[in-house]
Amino acid sequence: MLDLGASINVMPTLIYKSLNFGDLEPIGMTIQLADRSVLKDVLVQVNELIFPADFYVLDMEDETSGKGSTLILGQPFLMTARTKIGVHARTFSMEFGDNLV
Repeated sequence: MLDLGASINVMPTLIYKSLNFGDLEPIGMTIQLADRSVLKDVLVQVNELIFPADFYVLDMEDETSGKGSTLILGQPFLMTARTKIGVHARTFSMEFGDNLV
């Protein structure tokens, strides 16, 4: 999920555990209902483009049960991916160098 209002990227614990990334780095940030852990430099692939992103891993219920889990890609990721969102037209694009998705 792309979220223009989110100042961080969020990953549920269920996804984190399934990816076998190893230990989380504890941080001093307080988020309501959070366990305050961060996963740095995760490579996120969008079609043929790959972007690095940091995720705050939250211990939360998987509300999508069976339909896949939700990542929240906030402003840090959207800026890295040079995302342009056309809310009215319901379109978005991302770019890296000369590549556009």
